[in-house]
Amino acid sequence: MLFRQEVAAAQAAQYLGSVRLQRPWSYAAVTSVALALALMLVAFATWGEVNRKARLSGVVVPSQGSLNISAPQAGVVMDLPVREGQCVKAFGGSCH
Repeated sequence: MLFRQEVAAAQAAQYLGSVRLQRPWSYAAVTSVALALALMLVAFATWGEVNRKARLSGVVVPSQGSLNISAPQAGVVMDLPVREGQCVKAFGGSCH
């Protein structure tokens, strides 16, 4: 009988209004931002790249053999006996 009396008392007290549970919109906003950050982290871990800096001693040589050659003093080029892409070798050297 105790339970029925509590139910009757609760129904009688409804003149104050019913209880409604509703989350504030800020909870949804914070949840959306957290979800977006988590998805971005997963995307970066999947497709992202990280560049590492390495310091090495030595000489950098181009793989295709293109070099910038400068003259020690100013002058005028009168004749150009080679074309771009043509193989040029030193005396006694070989052309790859």
